Amino acid sequence: MCRYIQILIISSIMIMVSCQDEENLIISNEKNLIINEINYNSSEVFDTKDWIEIYNKSDTIIYLRGYYFTDENPDHIYLFPENSFIGANDYIILAQDTTVFSTLFPNVVNLYGPFSFGLSGKGEEINLYDKFDNLIDRVEYKDSYPWPTEPDGNGPTLELINPDFANEIANAWGFSIENGTPGIINSVYSDSLLYIIRKLSKNSY
Repeated sequence: MCRYIQILIISSIMIMVSCQDEENLIISNEKNLIINEINYNSSEVFDTKDWIEIYNKSDTIIYLRGYYFTDENPDHIYLFPENSFIGANDYIILAQDTTVFSTLFPNVVNLYGPFSFGLSGKGEEINLYDKFDNLIDRVEYKDSYPWPTEPDGNGPTLELINPDFANEIANAWGFSIENGTPGIINSVYSDSLLYIIRKLSKNSY
């Protein structure tokens, strides 16, 4: 009985919060390939150059032949090699400088790159397309509130709190411990309903 009442209270709070600010609602993310972590401005003492992490939330391997990554400049394109793939419920890293990245993160094995352009330190739109030019995922991150500002040259990365959250929304992101968690579950990961409520209540666009 008590648990039933608790669930009703939590549900009521979520409805109230969403009614107050619908844009803050972290809706379900139905995509299988997710831009899950972004390092756009490394610290001077741990400079990996730019990189992103992509997560496959499906239960099947996804082959990446013909897939490509871009930023806001249409001339900036990284085309995944012919034999590229991402395992079921697994991660890959796309690094601007694979040599530097591997030096600082030697245990990361699912590594792709390099790419010849950098990610903007001021924020920009980044995109993943399939071989048919279908948009698979897009994030337009920023280095200012309501996005976490700690990743802007201070060491942490942008981390998606949960792959089921809509990653185009600032409230769905946090900042990592230390210098990021490439290739493993994000340090800010949470599926707590109360965490979501606090996040929705705290931030606004």
